[in-house]
Amino acid sequence: GLFASFFSRRSLIEPLQSPAELALIVGASLLDQPVLAASSTLESQLDKLNLVMNRLKTQAYCTTTRGRAVLAAAGFEDTSRGLVVAGVPIGADDFVCASVTSKVDALLTQIDTLQEFPSHQAKHLLMRYCVLPQTSYIIRSFSPKFTVPALQGLDRRVQEFCAGMLMIDLPSFDDHHTLSTQVGLPLRAGGVGLPRLATLAPAARLAGFHLGAKNLKLPDTYWDNGTAETLLELRDAHTQHHITCNSSSKLLPLPVAHTPSRTYATTTLTNKALNDEVHQAQSAALDQQAALFRDSRGN
Repeated sequence: GLFASFFSRRSLIEPLQSPAELALIVGASLLDQPVLAASSTLESQLDKLNLVMNRLKTQAYCTTTRGRAVLAAAGFEDTSRGLVVAGVPIGADDFVCASVTSKVDALLTQIDTLQEFPSHQAKHLLMRYCVLPQTSYIIRSFSPKFTVPALQGLDRRVQEFCAGMLMIDLPSFDDHHTLSTQVGLPLRAGGVGLPRLATLAPAARLAGFHLGAKNLKLPDTYWDNGTAETLLELRDAHTQHHITCNSSSKLLPLPVAHTPSRTYATTTLTNKALNDEVHQAQSAALDQQAALFRDSRGN
């Protein structure tokens, strides 16, 4: 099982010893001990660092039915279909898709509220600077496999929003290519600044400073009491894998979860070759966007 938790400092007198020590206690092994014993061990280790685990914000992952029942009885959230690490859902496709859908549905509700505003200027400003910027996290952190279907519905609602402001029916808006293109252009180019997000999602994810979250399979090992040095060795052996972390750019060692036959881990390391590939893809996307802009201005 894996405990992914938010921690609160019990005392500010004694600072944390090291990130490696924190990563060591986050990874809780359920291989040879009951679930509750693992939880108690984790809490006792946290106490040594003057930290306390917030159970209301703690997610515990377990693959067995009995383990999930014990975790539920202990007050942990059931994350058998997946869990959220560093703000990014990891797990089954339906779990990730439901997370994306819920975020997009919240934006659709905001757009419905904006349509009731009497001022066109207020509508546009709130849409441009308050609603659409919230999609930046979605298109940067989630795979286009999950975001594009949801964003297509959002794009359609934005088109309805623009057609309503211009007081034209939606079919006429779609047929008027120059008008629809102008709506998607940025403000500095004389457009409305409301782009079609579904077309930007793949490039936007490449433009992010991380490529997303994934579970990684490490060599099969029996690791009972890992040390900080063991964590660092595992981290250095898998430097090409990343996990999205929007709140920090620090390089942290990896929390590890164990099963009898395999070991899974997540890491926040940055790989230079992969970063170069990302920058090249980003430059290509920007060049393509510039070419489309020149073509639209020429027409």
